[in-house]
Amino acid sequence: MSFITLRQVGFLTPQPLFQNLSFTIGERCRIGVVAGNGGGKTTLLFIKCALCKALIKQHNRRTK
Repeated sequence: MSFITLRQVGFLTPQPLFQNLSFTIGERCRIGVVAGNGGGKTTLLFIKCALCKALIKQHNRRTK
């Protein structure tokens, strides 16, 4: 069973940090993200957090 799934995520600055990134993380999986400085590791985490916050807000609006 998947715990987190991202499909075709991208982030563009003057240069693309990543494009068309898709992955699934299982419920009990552990992952590591390895890249050089400026490789987009923190940006990817921020995008995931923003998407989770948006889903929580959307869910809260539906349940009220």
